[in-house]
Order: sequence, then structure tokens, then C-alpha cells
Amino acid sequence: MTLRSALLPLALVLGTMACDKDDTDDTDMGTGTDMGTETEVDPTSITGIAAGDDRFEILVQAAVRAGLDGVLAGEGNFTIFAPTDEAFEALFAQIPGVDSVEDLPVPSLTAILTYHAFPTEEFAADLADLGAIEDTLSGFSVFLNVGDSVMINQATVIEADIDASNGVIHAIDSVLLPPTMAQAAQLAGLTGLIGAIEASSPATQALFSAGPTDDPITVFAPDNAAFTAAADITADFVAADFDAVLAYHAVDGNVLSNGVPAIGSSLLTNSADQNVSIVFDTTDGVIANDSVVTLADIKVVGGTIHVVDAVLLPPTIVDLAGYAGLDSLLATVGVADADASNPMIGSALSSAGTLTVFAPTDGAFTAAAAVTAGLSDAQLGTVLTYHVVAGAAPILSTDLSAGAVETLQGEDVTIALDGGATVNGVDILIADVVATNGVVHVIDGVLVPPTLLP
Repeated sequence: MTLRSALLPLALVLGTMACDKDDTDDTDMGTGTDMGTETEVDPTSITGIAAGDDRFEILVQAAVRAGLDGVLAGEGNFTIFAPTDEAFEALFAQIPGVDSVEDLPVPSLTAILTYHAFPTEEFAADLADLGAIEDTLSGFSVFLNVGDSVMINQATVIEADIDASNGVIHAIDSVLLPPTMAQAAQLAGLTGLIGAIEASSPATQALFSAGPTDDPITVFAPDNAAFTAAADITADFVAADFDAVLAYHAVDGNVLSNGVPAIGSSLLTNSADQNVSIVFDTTDGVIANDSVVTLADIKVVGGTIHVVDAVLLPPTIVDLAGYAGLDSLLATVGVADADASNPMIGSALSSAGTLTVFAPTDGAFTAAAAVTAGLSDAQLGTVLTYHVVAGAAPILSTDLSAGAVETLQGEDVTIALDGGATVNGVDILIADVVATNGVVHVIDGVLVPPTLLP
């Protein structure tokens, strides 16, 4: 990733660069230590060591201006990745109207400097133990690559382990900037994801390159092996297909791994403009549909990234039933479809449409075994179509209204809303699991058409 490409979102990441210089000169330095006064600084502290090293003159100026020099002269155990003067000068050369730290607003400097700091002391020998991703004091993540040399994002450590009384300094050859989604994908080596983004529409590319926003997103980003495994599916994709798949990997908000919901609403919408669902399992780690999160909580500009081991494809009702563990329902569909005289319910639930499905749990099928055991395959098909409503649009829970609703089987079910939504008196346990071709409401009983009742 070039410095110029890294700077693309700079005005958004760090605030407006064109602020009036005079407006920022009188900023309160807080706990800062004016290096030009007689205030004593511990020469063995991070601030003291940096002030005594002519490679870090601009870094010290930036710390003083941001009011962080006092913090880095005080107690603590910090790790500081310290850009040299040449690194800062290369950054300034890329920003119109910026020749020194005096031309940058204090919030920008604070964002830059805290992105270069860990709250713990990590010598070079310790960095490999941290893993590939580490959070900085800014709240954003950095990418570490420890081999023959130490890389942090695009920067190389040119001198490691400058020991200080309150931490350690590692000199680096470029200034670090918090990455956008797309830039983080580059830093993480997610070439498959980068290719998908580049093949998508300009609007999707902009989404993955967005700067700070009041509407962050969380992206479940497939690794390279996942895209390789899906190559036969994606080979003929056009931009609109990549738009749909990438939108299905994203949900609104910063969703960390310890706050993943049971059902998430992706940015992909179906033909009724309803957000298509992702089914999560957090029993052991995080599973999104049938994809395992292998690297979690990468905090970037614009949101959060979790790396997953499979590409999430926009799901039909049958797909979501499988992800939700509705095995008995799917098994019954298979049995019913074996009778050629039936309408092929499995095909109907997998095809384009605007269906509403009331889907019984496995426990519901077990409880109804005495009834269903005596039914023919054709009659099982009748039972299943009695759980499906076809209409102009899938019916979300917010759109359910009390009264009779005609099913695909031809007979009505009765919706009641008093004390919670029910269908024929059966409780809706989980509502609004949205597919590309409809919506699923999970219920705790099997609905039997009146014509099949004794």
C-alpha cells in the first residue's frame, strides 16, 4: 500500500486539515510539558529519550502540541513506535498546506500519536507473542509482522528496544495512519476480499473505503482460502453480484465478538427491501451461518472486521433453516418432496419468491410425531405448505395483523397478537429471520390443516 493510498481518507480520519493555524495555536496542553521551559523532564523517560535524540525532533514537537509529552514523561509502561523526522516530512509532503506539526489541528495529532502507542511494554522479542493484530491507545488496531524485521502496518522498525524508565521505544520509518476497511484488508493480506471489492460497484468500493462515520459497519471478511473455495461460484460474477455478496458480509454498527446477536441483519436487502439475516452461534467462538470467525475484533476506520473461513452467500429460506438447526423441518421437506404428486416444497423454499414461513423447531416435530407418523408423504407435503404464506411481500413480525391468513396449502391460519404473536395458538419463538426469498418465523408447534385433523 503506497503512502498516497493510505492518505486517501486522511481528512476524514484525522479531521479537517485546512483549519486556521491561528485557531489551534492556543490549545490547552493539559498535562503537556513545554520542552522550551525549565520544566524538568526525566531524561530516562520516553519523552526525555526522544527529546535527546535528534531523529525525533518532530515527534517531540507533535507530542508537546498534543499535550502528550507529559504523559510519556510520567509513570507507565508504554510501547511507542516512533516515526523519524524523515517519516513525518514524507507525511507532510503529501498533505496540501501542511509543512509542520503547527499546521495540524491538535485532534489530528492526538489521533496520530495514540495510534503509535501500546498501553503495555513490549520489546521486540515480545512482539511476536502478541499475534498479528494489536489494539493501540487510539482504539484502532495495527497489524504486526515479525520476521527477519519487524513491520507494523506499512512501517519497518529501524531500531528496536530503546529502553526507557516508563516503557520502550521502537524507531520506525513511516508515520502510521488508522486504515479503512479496504486498507486493513491490504495490510492483512486478504487478496480475495480486495479483488471482490475492486470488482464491485463504485458505491460498494466507497463503503469499504469510508472514513469515520456515525454509522459504522462490521464486516465478516472471508480469508483467501474461502474465496478460493468459492471460485466456481464467483467466477461469473458481475459487479452487482459482488455488491450483493459483500453487502451480505456486513452488518450495521461496531459489533465486537463478545456482543454478537443470535440473528444479525446484513446490509443486503431482498426484493421487499428487508435486510437479509445472518445466523450466529456463539456457543464456542463465533460462527456466522456456516463460517467460523478465525480472527476477531479488528478495529478500523469505519467499523470492525472479523475474519471468517468461508464466503457467506446470500441465503434462501432453506439455507437459513439449515444454519438455524431446523433439521427436522428440512428432513420432513425431503420426505415430502420424494412424492412426485406433491408440489415440490423444497424447490419452492429455495426459489425466488416473497414467502412467509412459520417454521417448527425440532422439538415441535418431536412433540407432533404421534400425528405426523400416520401421514403419507403427500399429506406431509400438505402439512408443510400449510406453514407457508405467499404474498406480494414477506410478512415481518411488525406487519403481522390479527386474523385469518391464507396459506400456500389453501386453508387459513389464524394470527393473534394478544400477549405475544401466535399462529393457530402456537407461539412465535424467533421472528424475522429474513432470506433472499422470504422470511422465517420459528414456532414451537407443528400446524396441521383442519382437513387432516381427525
